[in-house]
Amino acid sequence: MIRISSRLTYFFKLGWILIAIILLPIPVFFLKNSEIGFFIKIQPLLFYILFIGITFFTKSLKHVFKEGDHLIVKGFRKKIKIEKWEIQKVEQNILFFAPRIMTIHLKWKSNFGFKIRFMPYKGWAIYWPHPLVDEMNNWIEK
Repeated sequence: MIRISSRLTYFFKLGWILIAIILLPIPVFFLKNSEIGFFIKIQPLLFYILFIGITFFTKSLKHVFKEGDHLIVKGFRKKIKIEKWEIQKVEQNILFFAPRIMTIHLKWKSNFGFKIRFMPYKGWAIYWPHPLVDEMNNWIEK
């Protein structure tokens, strides 16, 4: 079984929340005494917005493995097997956006939906197309 998704997927799903909890209070140190009260009042709102935003973009990331002529896709509690012929295409998000998120489009709905999103290995290459896109699309066509 070959891993094609990044090992950092766990960090992107859970680590950002921890970073938000740690970094959100830091602006208090740079504010004047009169402004601190206002910031403390809006801090829960800022945290909520940050938490929802991060969760929206990272909750759908999956772990993807290639094994023979099928893919194994894992969430936290689910694991599915996708045959090669069930995949319509593989594409990546826009250039100059890091980390690179790749999307596997399926012909039929699976337990994870029509699209499976994952962060590929070495997903920080933002200035050129990720080689895994062509590799996966060529693998699908064979």
